[in-house]
Amino acid sequence: ARAEALRAIFAVAQRLGTRGCAVLDADVTSIVPDWIERLLGPVGADRADFVAPYYLRHRFDGALTTSVLYPFIRALYGKRLRYPVGGDFACSARLVQRLLGADPRHPDFARHGIDVWITVQALTGGCRLSQAFLGPKTQASTDDRGALSATLAAALGALFHEAERTVSVWQKVRGSEPVPVTPENGARPTRARRTRRGRSTRSDWASATCNRSGPWCSHRSPCSSSGSWRGSRTRPSGSRTPCGRGSSTISPWRITCGP
Repeated sequence: ARAEALRAIFAVAQRLGTRGCAVLDADVTSIVPDWIERLLGPVGADRADFVAPYYLRHRFDGALTTSVLYPFIRALYGKRLRYPVGGDFACSARLVQRLLGADPRHPDFARHGIDVWITVQALTGGCRLSQAFLGPKTQASTDDRGALSATLAAALGALFHEAERTVSVWQKVRGSEPVPVTPENGARPTRARRTRRGRSTRSDWASATCNRSGPWCSHRSPCSSSGSWRGSRTRPSGSRTPCGRGSSTISPWRITCGP
């Protein structure tokens, strides 16, 4: 079970005397070496005890997180953790000790609900929080609808169980506050307009990578397969595109790669 595996990882980390440890989901296919540095950086610099992931995803992806987990945790605990149970996270030795000292007995914690429990432990334990911008996240596809139903039931069961257990904490919360995202001077999520059939739609999170060439892009907009850039209207006309395929021209809502 995932809970037993995580407990074994934390026990080894404590026995080795590490300053922190990072956990990555096994079914994620977009992991790159930078993820380790970004997750453990705030812990190693003694700026955070719990580092949650900050992915680059379409607004319709991750419906459970977007529609339930994020607003629920933000409303109760007053922290804007965009992906509170992303599966990829890092924690300090202090948080590891707290997690090993606690005993999650609820049956939903045996597998998928354990991530909810870890996040709530960090939120209610006075831990310093941070978010690591990891870029796009892709997972191995699965057609097992039963597994999806089990994940939904376990996550929501754990969430409501923790809300009931920590009622004395969240009843004192007023408002919410942002959680810092690292790297502060690197590629970070920004608001952008997307076009569809010539009309602007609601704001989406723009990409920080060029899907055509691969490396990080300073213009924070995705280069789609058709060669168009969707992003900020303030980009200077005639500047080189990050994918190196010519100069750019600006239309009201679209930046297009020139020849």
